[in-house]
Amino acid sequence: MRLRLHPRTIEVALNEARFATHSLTLRFLDPRVEDAYQAAWSRAALRSLRIGLLLGIVAVLLGVGLDRSLSSPALAAVRIGYSLFGAIPLLLLSLGATWLPIFAPRLQSLLTATVLLMWTGVTGPLIRQAPPSPPILLFGGVILLLVFVFVLLRLGFVRNLVIASVIFAGTVYLARYHSLDGNDATGMLYFEALIAVSGVVGSSLAETRDRRLYVDEQLLAAERDRSERLLLNILPPSVAARLKSNEEVIADDLADVGILFADLVGFTRVSSQLGPEATVRRLNELFTAFDALAATYGVEKIKTIGDAYMVVSGAPESSEGHLEQLANMALAMQNAAEAAWSGAEPVALRLGLHVGPVVAGVIGRRKFTYDLWGDTVNMASRLESHGQAGAVHVSEAVAARLRSTHHLEARDLIELKGIGECRTWWLRGRLR
Repeated sequence: MRLRLHPRTIEVALNEARFATHSLTLRFLDPRVEDAYQAAWSRAALRSLRIGLLLGIVAVLLGVGLDRSLSSPALAAVRIGYSLFGAIPLLLLSLGATWLPIFAPRLQSLLTATVLLMWTGVTGPLIRQAPPSPPILLFGGVILLLVFVFVLLRLGFVRNLVIASVIFAGTVYLARYHSLDGNDATGMLYFEALIAVSGVVGSSLAETRDRRLYVDEQLLAAERDRSERLLLNILPPSVAARLKSNEEVIADDLADVGILFADLVGFTRVSSQLGPEATVRRLNELFTAFDALAATYGVEKIKTIGDAYMVVSGAPESSEGHLEQLANMALAMQNAAEAAWSGAEPVALRLGLHVGPVVAGVIGRRKFTYDLWGDTVNMASRLESHGQAGAVHVSEAVAARLRSTHHLEARDLIELKGIGECRTWWLRGRLR
């Protein structure tokens, strides 16, 4: 038995694979998705990052004052020099990077490097000099640094783990190196370890949540784009915008609209010979080609009914020269029909073109459509049905406006059902 999956099931599975994450690092396996997430994280965290970095500068300056009053002169001089010429420049560089787009995907890595360099500048003097007096200043400074990292920088789990591990290992080494009092040092180290573990676990939970929210936002945006594309396949963009703005009744009187109807002559006979699958495939190829032509000539497809195709110009927005563009499309549609049915029994295209005032609007609330009504539409339909295979049949109003740009051939007076006797023309080609 052949297993068939619903297209939406396949789409969901592909999205799951696209947004898969590493079980330990929490990073997205797709590097493009990871870069996009990091850029999104940077944009969302900019405000708190900038505030955090400014507070970091203030804290370093306060530390300078404490060093001068509580540390030995030699140690204070070294640490004050590092603070003014090391820590503060590092923080200022990181602050400046938050305004540079090039650092958006790499901002977490830059901040991690900044914190580790600052910690190196703190531990270096403490290894060479006597410890601060009292020792609580060392642990107090470390705890403030951890709080600064966990609360204000909002880094990811892996980076917080690296920072916490390096800082804790450095504190343990300093405590042993300077033979700090056992009970005080042990208690402080336990307290520091508790803060480090809590911060790392909290950042893991927070990053997991943030990444899940990011995935949900991306899936929602993709679904919104999909719905937008579907809506634009049904309605012109300006009409779709009005519908989304909850406009109750969309109806317009348009004074100058070109209407083109096209019908495949002999389609029923040929379709019975091809079979259903081949018929639908050929018809889809042809109408897809027509859709591409509509986009090329800047006109609006309205609908298909069986093997008939309706397209308009000058609606919903009017534009100069729209009728000429619609006439050019009519000629191009003939070539497209020949190409789509090559190799099979030929099927000719019969077209009718008229221009004039119409009423246009959206009807329905569920399977809604954008449609046009009026004598202009009826006239174009009659021109198509009273035309000839392989020819574009146009009204006198159309001929009067296209004489300077297109080759037209007069036709004898004909009787159009429901309209009366009319003079019509054949549109044979472009003059230039």
